[in-house]
Amino acid sequence: MIRLVIFGVGLIAGAAMKHKWRSIAKEGIKTGVRASRKIREISEEAMEELEDVAADAMAELDAEEQHAAEASAGGDIHGHGPSN
Repeated sequence: MIRLVIFGVGLIAGAAMKHKWRSIAKEGIKTGVRASRKIREISEEAMEELEDVAADAMAELDAEEQHAAEASAGGDIHGHGPSN
């Protein structure tokens, strides 16, 4: 008996939504597209930020390596020049 009631309610709901399914589906698709666009925008901003951070890190690393090379070429880790 309960299955018959559930089936009847589903049938009535289906009949009522028959005319609305297209607009419901369209709204669902539009919501998905909006979410996708927002996620893409946020991802692009995050990638730009990461690229900036990576460029800063590479510049710092290059400067540190340059400083280390200059110090070792000078013969002293404190940068006082070669010891003869």
